Amino acid sequence: MTQLEKDLKAKYRGDTIVSPSTPLVTEKPKSNVPSNIVVGAKVKILPSAKKYATGQAIPAFIKGS
Repeated sequence: MTQLEKDLKAKYRGDTIVSPSTPLVTEKPKSNVPSNIVVGAKVKILPSAKKYATGQAIPAFIKGS
């Protein structure tokens, strides 16, 4: 929050903002997910699934189908 506050104040004043150099976090693909899933393909939602990749909760009636 402190860095955000500093960046906002600097932007408001017209200063150049220098972000801290932190490496990007990259995730490795999960081994149990097939890589050949394409848009529009039918997939089965596991009963243990809680959220879609977008972060939205998966309704109970969708799980297992």
